[in-house]
Amino acid sequence: MSDNSVRLRNILQTRLELMPEVAMFKWNQKIPVLDDVREQQLRDKLVRDAMKLGIQQKTAIILLQGQMDAAKHWQMNLIQEWEEKNIHTFKDIRDLTQEIRLDVSRISQELLELIAGMLKEAEKPDFTKLETAPQTIPEAVWNHAIMSIRDLLEGEATGTSL
Repeated sequence: MSDNSVRLRNILQTRLELMPEVAMFKWNQKIPVLDDVREQQLRDKLVRDAMKLGIQQKTAIILLQGQMDAAKHWQMNLIQEWEEKNIHTFKDIRDLTQEIRLDVSRISQELLELIAGMLKEAEKPDFTKLETAPQTIPEAVWNHAIMSIRDLLEGEATGTSL
């Protein structure tokens, strides 16, 4: 696996592994997973950050929406599971705004920087080595996160203008 394939896998895994903690905070605080206003604000900020790195707007939207959708999907599945198990609250969960989102933001920036570099070099990761989900992440969530990046990078590699 190329260094960038390893780096991409690690970044995606690290970002996604924060989602149970995000879900636990939302569960404890009775905050819905879906917040269209917050999501739009976050996507707009990240798209601006991506464009500063040389990523085209449409490309950034595809990349970011895929990652956000994978994260929301996992959060909703976890909350549904907790509802079914009648879980009340989780203890010792970090603050979403002051701590967890800062980690997600930092890792999202790392992802944008890596993708920007890969796009500049017309490099794509070895997706066969990214197909197997880490043990800590459900396969469907992992596949969703990888699929958006594969579509993006393979489209770029074939000259599709995004």
